[in-house]
Amino acid sequence: MKPRRPPIPRGTHLATDRFGYSHHGIYIGRGYVIHYSGLSNLSCAGPVERVTLEEFCAGRACVLIEHPHAKFWEDEIIARARSRLG
Repeated sequence: MKPRRPPIPRGTHLATDRFGYSHHGIYIGRGYVIHYSGLSNLSCAGPVERVTLEEFCAGRACVLIEHPHAKFWEDEIIARARSRLG
C-alpha cells in the first residue's frame, strides 16, 4: 500500500525540476494547478493554464515552496492566478 501524503493547502506555491530550469505553479485545490505553460513542454510560448497536479509534476518530484511572510491569503493568491488564465 502506498503511503498517504498530507493534503496540499490551497494557494501553495509548487515547483518541479525540468531540463535546465525549475517550473512553478499555484495549487488551487481539488487536484489542480495554475501555471505558465510556455516552457513546460519545451515550447517557446504558451498560455497560463489550469492542469491536474499530475500533469504539472509530469512524473517528477514536486516540492512545496513556503512563503512565511506572504503578502496575500490563499483566496487572493488563487484569484490572482485565475485572473491570468489564458
